[in-house]
Amino acid sequence: MLAKLRQILLTQYIGAIITAYVGAQALASFVAVVGFVITSLTLPAHTTVLGTTARVDWGRVVPELTKVILDGIVISGLWWWLYGGRPSESEISDHGEQAGGSDSAVL
Repeated sequence: MLAKLRQILLTQYIGAIITAYVGAQALASFVAVVGFVITSLTLPAHTTVLGTTARVDWGRVVPELTKVILDGIVISGLWWWLYGGRPSESEISDHGEQAGGSDSAVL
């Protein structure tokens, strides 16, 4: 069943679309993290009644950074499964049948 799903994802370009979509999400989250950090470092730290607050708003940075890491894991897993893994036995046998049905070499 997974081999059939992999074949559908490869032949219909759905796998590439999913990988690109998750990659775009990871890029957007990374840009948000960079924006949060740059904004926090360029603006002066404001003081409150309780004292000076932190320069970087970690409550906004950590969730976005977590998204970047998780999206990266999903992208690498999809890429390895769809494009980097060795072909399965059924794919090898399907290719052999399409090439002529026998594994003998042509002289």
